[in-house]
Amino acid sequence: MNREIKFGGTDIELDGEGFLWLPHKKILVVSDIHFEKSTFFSKFGTFLPPYDTLNDLQRLYDKINFYRPDKFIALGDSFHDLKAFERMKSEEKSLLNNIINSVGEWVWITGNHDEVIEGVNGKYHDEYFAENINFTHIAQPEYEGFEISGHYHPKVKVNISGHTISAPCFLISGKKIIMPSFGSFTGGLFINHAELLQLIPEEERNIFAIKQGRVFPISRI
Repeated sequence: MNREIKFGGTDIELDGEGFLWLPHKKILVVSDIHFEKSTFFSKFGTFLPPYDTLNDLQRLYDKINFYRPDKFIALGDSFHDLKAFERMKSEEKSLLNNIINSVGEWVWITGNHDEVIEGVNGKYHDEYFAENINFTHIAQPEYEGFEISGHYHPKVKVNISGHTISAPCFLISGKKIIMPSFGSFTGGLFINHAELLQLIPEEERNIFAIKQGRVFPISRI
């Protein structure tokens, strides 16, 4: 179940898989996919099941097939490192470019993990401006306009019936949205971390947790 908000005068839907959907302009947004994180860590002796890329590609395919966007924006750290695309299997590379080619315009925002990736379709930008909103990888404290970013992978802890549950979340103020990470094996920064509080103070924030494909507004932490 999606949640609808107004941001910068624009209607936006928060999707339970971690996407943002701008219905009137048919723009779909995601952040921090981190393709090939598992194979990156395997080089250092940390084993993660090597299925994250295929799983995330399938999730992307399903969501794009559902929304049919005219424009797709990926907010940086889409690849875990500069060699990630090289490590992808040939069928995964083909699937990724087929997904990209199915959308009218595909925008990659470069992150701190990735830059322009050779062999991957789409257009690359350091930041991208649309619908009165600046789309960027890392939130800028001094930016006074409306801004949507990723990078921090925000998470929230909630106590339910004596059990503490943590979940990725959208962290939102009047001028900023910090998106959850989409990747299968990405961790996160809890919302009371000093860096996040500097960007969105506690008294200004709205929190929407995502769990099992649903969006849950969190009123108090």
